Amino acid sequence: MEVLAVYLRAVGQWTGCDWPTRFGEAELNLNGLRSHQALLLARATAGAESTEWRAAARWLQQVEADAHDAQQDAKQAVELAEADQFLDALRLARRAYDLEANYRTPRVWSDMIGLLEASIQPEV
Repeated sequence: MEVLAVYLRAVGQWTGCDWPTRFGEAELNLNGLRSHQALLLARATAGAESTEWRAAARWLQQVEADAHDAQQDAKQAVELAEADQFLDALRLARRAYDLEANYRTPRVWSDMIGLLEASIQPEV
């Protein structure tokens, strides 16, 4: 099924912060960092710098959790589409899209949404 192919191309493309940032007062660029790496930096520093890295680690944990949740929603959307439940599949694909949109211009789940929208037959 096409929806599965779209999912397989998209899976793993968004797992965390992969865009330039200016986080906190120190304007930290967290691009490419994982939450556990930010926590290591928090432990390796002191004072205000450590506080900044701890806040960054918490934010990165949320980004990583949202990326994971988006991927799970998209996976469930595939299962629903395979069962011809396109409206429910579209709802989940849009939720995945919206999670990504909280952080950046969405690009991972857009193709899935387009394909699902095209699969929905107008009601007669």
